Amino acid sequence: MSRTRRSLALLLAWLVSASGLGAATQVFNGAGLDEHLGALLPDDLPLLTSLGQPTTLGALRAGGPLLLVPAYYRCPMLCGLVISGVAQAIDQLGWTPGERFRVATVSFDAQDTPQDARRAQATALGLIAHQRVAPAAWPFTVGDDAAVQRLLGCIGMRISRDPVSGQIAHPAVVVVVATDGRISRYLLGIGVPERQLRLALLDAGANRTATVSDAALLFCYHYDPAAHRYGFAVQNGMRIGALGAALLAASVIGYCSWRRQPTRRGAP
Repeated sequence: MSRTRRSLALLLAWLVSASGLGAATQVFNGAGLDEHLGALLPDDLPLLTSLGQPTTLGALRAGGPLLLVPAYYRCPMLCGLVISGVAQAIDQLGWTPGERFRVATVSFDAQDTPQDARRAQATALGLIAHQRVAPAAWPFTVGDDAAVQRLLGCIGMRISRDPVSGQIAHPAVVVVVATDGRISRYLLGIGVPERQLRLALLDAGANRTATVSDAALLFCYHYDPAAHRYGFAVQNGMRIGALGAALLAASVIGYCSWRRQPTRRGAP
């Protein structure tokens, strides 16, 4: 190791110990995600809406594919970015929440209150510019500690609270729930590309009313669980290309055969 690199390493170690980042690292190491694809979510999970009204996870799902956004409302940064990313993707998607799909935010901090949920909800809905989304169409909910722990266990999400600051280390994830209540997809990160969201919802059951272009997207793209995103399905693309080439060749052969036919004598 060069003298410059050694000096930088010693400086970084000093900064970590002086700022308490060593303890923070332990907190982050406790957070993570164990994917439970196909797991059935509990419809009877009790929650409270931003207005303090009782509801359940099953009521939020209401028989349609659900975009489940785990967050905590007093998060200083990450949760707000996840929620705003979902709002922007919904805005670009152009589908109205509550019609072809459902969306709901559930707090994983039992200390969050309906008032906290209401403030976060107002911020999120304000980011959707191209349509008016009623608060009931994107509910923000809270639950007690038992409900929170049960939900986290079902979706495989591990969180870790810093005992000093009270902040929670957690992964940035959106869970796509199919129409039968089972986990269909995990979308990771703070930004959800519109096409990825569309494909995930179509896969989860919104394809009951899919357009021709939506069906073509599903045919051309497949979900890569390792990358947590949809990629172009090479095999299907080759099939489309081969079919197109065959049709083009047949058209050329047919046209050439027609051109070579002798003109009948006496034909008008």
